[in-house]
This record gives sequence, C-alpha cells and structure tokens, in this order.
Amino acid sequence: GISYRDEVKQAAIEAIQHGALDYLQKPFNNVELRHKVDRVIKEKNLNQENAQLKKLVANQALDIDMLKEISAGNF
Repeated sequence: GISYRDEVKQAAIEAIQHGALDYLQKPFNNVELRHKVDRVIKEKNLNQENAQLKKLVANQALDIDMLKEISAGNF
C-alpha cells in the first residue's frame, strides 16, 4: 500500500513539477524556513538580473549590427 510518507513525497514532486522551487517537510523550524525563503528571493533576483542583462546584450548586438550597416553604406 501507499504510505503517508509516499504521499508526501509524491506531493512534493508534483509541486516542483508545477513550478515550486522547494518544499518544507513538517515539522520545520524557523531557521530552515528563513534559509529557504532567502534562497528563493536570491534566485528570483538572479533571474531578473539575468533577464535584464540578456536584454542589454541583445540591444548592444542590434547597435553593433546597425553600425556595421551604416559603415558599409547600406543605411
């Protein structure tokens, strides 16, 4: 049969498959909770920074392409 532990493990797997970054097992302590929240915030900030840098690189690539066109007399 399926045990409670198996059900909890399956629920955690499904949560992560649906976008959860982590999960807490009961009972949990405040230190563990704080650590996980801090990690999620850090990951979110890194993802935002990464997206901003990708846009910056793409814009610079467009600027370079435009300069090449101008210097080649194709503009």
